[in-house]
Amino acid sequence: MSAQIQNVVDQEVDLLHKKKVVFWEETPYVPPAVGTTLQPGDVNKDGKIGSGDIAQILAANKYERDVDAGWEDGDVNGAPAYGFTVEGGVGPAGNRRVNSGDVIAILATNLFETGPYVTARPASPGDKVTVTYNPNDGNFSVRTTNPINSFQLESASAIFTANPARNLGGLFDVDNDQKIFKATFGNQFSEVDFGQVASANLPEAFLLEHLTANGSFATGGMFGPEVELNYIPEPSSLALLALGLVGFVGCNHKCNRPRAKVALPYPSGRGASARHLYF
Repeated sequence: MSAQIQNVVDQEVDLLHKKKVVFWEETPYVPPAVGTTLQPGDVNKDGKIGSGDIAQILAANKYERDVDAGWEDGDVNGAPAYGFTVEGGVGPAGNRRVNSGDVIAILATNLFETGPYVTARPASPGDKVTVTYNPNDGNFSVRTTNPINSFQLESASAIFTANPARNLGGLFDVDNDQKIFKATFGNQFSEVDFGQVASANLPEAFLLEHLTANGSFATGGMFGPEVELNYIPEPSSLALLALGLVGFVGCNHKCNRPRAKVALPYPSGRGASARHLYF
């Protein structure tokens, strides 16, 4: 090899070495501040929430199983709690189970793969979540004004007995008779169609009483307990709905706005009524 070529190679190697050094200098590990309150998801208690924590939760093999679980297993919805810090090495007790509620709590922090944390970030104002049910075929879908990273529909009456839910497949996604749950780590969505997952012809009043919905915003924070239900009527009910059976605008507190001012999010659902799901 000529001296000229050797010199070029040496320069490239030196440049790569410098790039590596710069990379590590720009992303050093910063130990958590003294007294940092443990945040949901930091199961290994290193002051960060990342893929290592998710791997530990999956390895515990207790997700959506009716078995006792602790902080290290993924039962993290008891956090944040006063007195439980990263330095203390002990996580607060939740409900002794690892389920979709814990995943929502993790994603709601908006701290996944963001490095050492100090506090969880708040939700954004103006967030609105609308669930649509079509009684003609049992189809459920959800649409949001701001991106979300998890969404859950639950029914103690086990209404999800029709077709398998669509647009699922994540590590923590759930599809059974009582629950439809979708979660995305490092991603987000504003609408999703679960398909014909429920029985058809379920009355609106029944859904308002037996259906709950919650989840987390991609910017941080959870939503619920008020989620708007968009009930697409059958043709025979259009005349009845024309009498003014529309609902409330979804918000973070109970609203006293005139019902006639509700703007339905789906043009195809003309005549649809909106209601809130309370839980």
